[in-house]
Amino acid sequence: MATPPRVSLITLGCAKNTVDSEVMLGLFSRAGYVFASEAEAADIVVINTCGFIEDAKKESIQTILEACDLKAAHGGRKRVYVTGCLTQRYPGELQAEIPEVDGWLGVENFGDIIAAVEGGPVTALDGRGSWLTDDLTLRVTTTPKHYAYLKIAEGCDHTCAFCAIPMIRGKLKSRHPIGILQEAQRLVDAGARELLLISQDTSAYGNDLVGKPTLSWLLRELSTIDALKWIRVHYLYPDEVRPDLLRTMAELPKVCNYLDMPLQHVSPHVLKLMRRGWKHDFRKMLTEMRSIFEDRVSFRTTFLVGFPGERDVDFHELLEFQAEARIDKLTCFRFSDEEGTSSHELPDHVDAEVAQSRFETVMAMQADLSREIHEALVGDTYEVVIEGATEVDAGLLYGRTERDSPEVDGLTYFPGSLEATPIGYFVEVTITEADDYDLYGHLVGDEATDDARPVAKVGRRTMRSMQ
Repeated sequence: MATPPRVSLITLGCAKNTVDSEVMLGLFSRAGYVFASEAEAADIVVINTCGFIEDAKKESIQTILEACDLKAAHGGRKRVYVTGCLTQRYPGELQAEIPEVDGWLGVENFGDIIAAVEGGPVTALDGRGSWLTDDLTLRVTTTPKHYAYLKIAEGCDHTCAFCAIPMIRGKLKSRHPIGILQEAQRLVDAGARELLLISQDTSAYGNDLVGKPTLSWLLRELSTIDALKWIRVHYLYPDEVRPDLLRTMAELPKVCNYLDMPLQHVSPHVLKLMRRGWKHDFRKMLTEMRSIFEDRVSFRTTFLVGFPGERDVDFHELLEFQAEARIDKLTCFRFSDEEGTSSHELPDHVDAEVAQSRFETVMAMQADLSREIHEALVGDTYEVVIEGATEVDAGLLYGRTERDSPEVDGLTYFPGSLEATPIGYFVEVTITEADDYDLYGHLVGDEATDDARPVAKVGRRTMRSMQ
């Protein structure tokens, strides 16, 4: 019997791309292919690209070229296929520039990956938007067993001036709720205790469906899944976040007290240029939000600095808001000039050095604020899901509180044993120390035993931003 082809799939970009890759892995598994963890050991290399901003595009192209070099080094016996946002955005240009690639797919036809690899017909790209997962789609999850991403929609109806997502992934297309709930149950049955809801605009879920099921309704339904512990919601658009949604999130015990809502800016002048359409008072919004959650919520947002037309007065207004709002989690981006977006045509582009200086100022302030916020948690006890043990000390475990999402937020470190408390277990940890990003503590009950010991500070991890 012939050995099945070995496939290596490289995923670049955000968690939404991770789910697309997991769907492709599911298709390969069903077709009888086997997986190789490294491209060197694979017969077929698939690269799922990101094309959102310039740095991501460069990373994607570099990865494609490296795979093509690997193919050449093996006398052309390996095959390389490329899919994802970058190919959806630049299909003709890429095929002309990198002819060594054996096949190209985009976000709207990556479901044809088996046909592409086996030489069958592939649906042509026509700009109709992202391929939508249905209730029969099976995934091979690549996250740790205890959590999984659950994509509930594709595309976006907003027209933010800086954003290429609508022209890559199209208009909002919500998944049917039955399919979402069936997939959620399958993921929990497979061991997931935390589901992370994602899409380009999660708060708009259902706006395009008959009957208009809402995110609030979906959260209530997901909360009925018995073995599910945490539900975490990512990527809420400010205009779509209303008090009824916040009250639902605050009232449901399984929904994490965690709000991920990209603000991008607070200056009315810049927001108008960005075509964000937000006219409310962000300070008032945060006050109301924290009141609904009784100050138990962890708020994550993003700022975008260096946008064309951003003046010194606008930037100082942003800094004043940052200082007053005391945001728990903040990622700052420098403006990336993307062709095809309306911001590409705007005048008054900000000098790159000025944008870099503004970025560094925001992040320096946030480091100080984050440390103060974390130090205020010392003495509190949190439920922590165990993620693993450090490489330098097997007796030093780390995990995440309800306040922290995988890959983008900090960790909590504490003495313990994976034999007693394996990965995926939930434990109670009392916080004893804090720094800019991470927390340190001990298991509840250990303070009176010989097992309690000071936690050695570990080196700061490189954090990947989630769009």
